[in-house]
Amino acid sequence: MATVIDSSLAAIRAEPARLDGVFAALRERVASGVLPAAALAIGDAGGGIRAEAFGAGGRPIATETNFFLASITKPIFAAAFMQLVEDGLVDLHEPIGHHVPGFESGEKATVSA
Repeated sequence: MATVIDSSLAAIRAEPARLDGVFAALRERVASGVLPAAALAIGDAGGGIRAEAFGAGGRPIATETNFFLASITKPIFAAAFMQLVEDGLVDLHEPIGHHVPGFESGEKATVSA
């Protein structure tokens, strides 16, 4: 798969063609049957930089298509959460209610990471 050397969003926003290899690799994997379909969107608080969707074998999709991720979100969230812990922004033993609305009282008040 192609890689972007300077992956800062500012550099990519200034030269969006730098993403061509990433999108081409994804498109090729869908076309070859490695993936049934895929969508990729890249952006930041300044807005979207590029979004494309790829479908094959009678699976038309659009950039607005919802994908069922099931439990795959758990390891993604866990990795992101642990980065916050490493950066000192979250304490593993702190009640989740300090950060997540609805967890500040009742049984959920004692839940921590």
